[in-house]
Amino acid sequence: MILSLKNLLSLPYKEGTILNEKYKVLRFIGQGSYGQVYLALDQNRSRLVVIKRNRKRKGKDCEGMLRVEAETLSMLDHPSIPKKSICFRKENHCAL
Repeated sequence: MILSLKNLLSLPYKEGTILNEKYKVLRFIGQGSYGQVYLALDQNRSRLVVIKRNRKRKGKDCEGMLRVEAETLSMLDHPSIPKKSICFRKENHCAL
């Protein structure tokens, strides 16, 4: 199987990767058309969090869509909807 450069840039983070100097990636959960989702440990608060990072897709504003999702999550308050806490950048990706 030949991987293109685009696919290499969208490979999931490895377990143990530290994001934003405090989130330790525990496992890759899955991906959709514009994002990848991870289970991580917030090492400062000793709690599990979910992190979503944008994927680089030709012709799509994935980072913009992720920012809109973050804004929407910050306005919602329901026990079945995840709370958005922060957005940050890692390399050329935006994450929330």
